[in-house]
Amino acid sequence: MKKYTYFLYIALFAFITSCSNDLVDGISSNQENKINVEKQVSLDEAKAFVDKFMTSRANSDISLKKKSFLANNDYDILPITSESGTVVMYSINYNDNGGYLLLSADKEDKTILALNDSGRFDMSSIRNNPAMNSWLQEKSLEIEKSLISKVNIENQKYGLWNYITNEQDTIVEIQFIVDKNTDGKNTKSHKGSYNLPWVNPSTGTVVQWGQQSPYNYHAKVSGALAGCPAVAVGMLCFNYSYPYNSNWPYWYMPYKLTSTGDNHIARMFRDIADQIPDYTWGTNASGAMPNDIVTGIKRLGYEDVRMINYDFRTVHTNLVRGYPVLIGGYASIYGGGHIWYCDGYKEITYHVKRTVLGIVVDSWYEYEDMLYMNWGWNGDSNGWYNETDFGGMYNVQRQIYVNLYPPY
Repeated sequence: MKKYTYFLYIALFAFITSCSNDLVDGISSNQENKINVEKQVSLDEAKAFVDKFMTSRANSDISLKKKSFLANNDYDILPITSESGTVVMYSINYNDNGGYLLLSADKEDKTILALNDSGRFDMSSIRNNPAMNSWLQEKSLEIEKSLISKVNIENQKYGLWNYITNEQDTIVEIQFIVDKNTDGKNTKSHKGSYNLPWVNPSTGTVVQWGQQSPYNYHAKVSGALAGCPAVAVGMLCFNYSYPYNSNWPYWYMPYKLTSTGDNHIARMFRDIADQIPDYTWGTNASGAMPNDIVTGIKRLGYEDVRMINYDFRTVHTNLVRGYPVLIGGYASIYGGGHIWYCDGYKEITYHVKRTVLGIVVDSWYEYEDMLYMNWGWNGDSNGWYNETDFGGMYNVQRQIYVNLYPPY
């Protein structure tokens, strides 16, 4: 296991729903408030959790047993800090691009923020991934604010962290549950399972489109980014192969472009942007206002589209019906907006048991509801993200675009 540190900087983005690859250092964290270290997950505690959780996953899931690096805990762990130096998260990358895990450093927060069984959580590339970068900064501020508050000693999860590295007499076991068979009842402060059907992602897992060259070949302004609205809506159109357009032969569109020059995907992105009123083009950011994005989607034939405030149940209902969801957000902390593609849901369940001298003194289930996100940046950091991170985040206005289906 290797240990590194990454410093997370706050970026300033355009006012409109746009995406930029030119990040500027901006808002500093409030350094006057003292972090409650009792509430903060240490590096050793994070490692102990990962060792137990991922070993249990490897032993429980047939598809993961072949990945020896999971069972052997062969990974790098990376503390992610805010600008003030506060550790707010930990990223865990398994060797050989075997997947990654993102943990919160808040003992009372949802533990698993992100999970994927392939690829890497590459911090160097995330700085250039505007949607993902903004999510990291939003979550960073939220966690840092929470770490200032007092600890709820009655919280079971707080007890888990307190004992996970001190196991002389007390042993903490974490068992990953593949098939849910729990009763879903509440235990103390922990919510039970929603018991919702899973939705396997499709388009979101395979498409690795982006905004830079060659995806911006037909940009209205030479060298301008394609813009996250065009990319997200483009994935929607590709998913349904609708609307029909002679310039958009979906069957000739690869999941990832490997050569420069003219291409059908860039042509589609330009045509989509032309359908969105007042689409703004720039080499640092391209995009549009949320209401104008709705207008553009309707012009493309998705006439029932609605934009509403983020609601997880509405997202899940759409996904179950086979409708992808576009998620957007405007953050007042830096005046920026982003939009991306979501088309999958699953629940992660694990059983926690604490024993003292062989006697079980506490036992409960943890549930993490995960949505599959495609950030629209060349496949970087696509994966499963905790749904709680998209509703009511720190200073973030989150919207969802739903009822996305063609008229046929």
